[in-house]
Amino acid sequence: MTILKFTVFFIGWAVMAALVPVPDVGDAALWRLCAEAEPLGVLIVFTLAFWLMERRRVKLHLIGEASRATLVGVLGGVIWTGIVVNMLFALDAISIDTADGASPLVVWAAALLLNTVMQELLIRGYLYRMLDASYNKAAAVLVTTALFTFLHGGAIEAGPLAVANVVAMSLLMCAVLEWTGSLIAPICMHFIWNFVCGLVLGGISLADDYPSIFVMAATGNPLLSGGSYLIEASVVTLATSLVMALVFAILTFVRVRKGN
Repeated sequence: MTILKFTVFFIGWAVMAALVPVPDVGDAALWRLCAEAEPLGVLIVFTLAFWLMERRRVKLHLIGEASRATLVGVLGGVIWTGIVVNMLFALDAISIDTADGASPLVVWAAALLLNTVMQELLIRGYLYRMLDASYNKAAAVLVTTALFTFLHGGAIEAGPLAVANVVAMSLLMCAVLEWTGSLIAPICMHFIWNFVCGLVLGGISLADDYPSIFVMAATGNPLLSGGSYLIEASVVTLATSLVMALVFAILTFVRVRKGN
């Protein structure tokens, strides 16, 4: 029954999100904002509907301790992104040059935030908590990480290291979610990563119409720089994500042990 609900939820959301039209606005940034808001709106409706049909049996843990979760998410995102970017620059693995810019930046950033909220709510919202309630946390992490990887299909084309980075990122977000008990933390971390590495530096792939302030180029060892796929296929990214995921997993384990 759980697998059926999982399938109906995901496929139903995907179909409805594809059917709802995006308003035809002339401005590219505003169109992207609408394009990100539409699937998020559908997802919120699906989440509420399934949650109510479950008679609120599934605890969603969307907010939790909001201030603590926000602090952890922001600090975690800055540390995670900062380590990767600064290490790549220190190793002369990447360089940046100016691009056409991302104006108006606030609108593009808002669109990116909506996209991040949609991803995290889809992967680590109702589906994650339903699997956790029906099976266990390991099943929730494994299945939603597989779905997260599937939704980042470009990583498969980029090779095994890029796929490993997507998996490591999902594990990190799950670990942060479990430690804070709030979806706010992974949303903040994920958004900071996408904003800095994508919208600012142009080092990760977003939707094709997203601009960037700078353009990143690989200048060093492809294993370090990620080659043509840049940060997304870098071993530095993989190592940093895995270490941070392990740290948050240990923190969660210690907290649970103390609680028991």
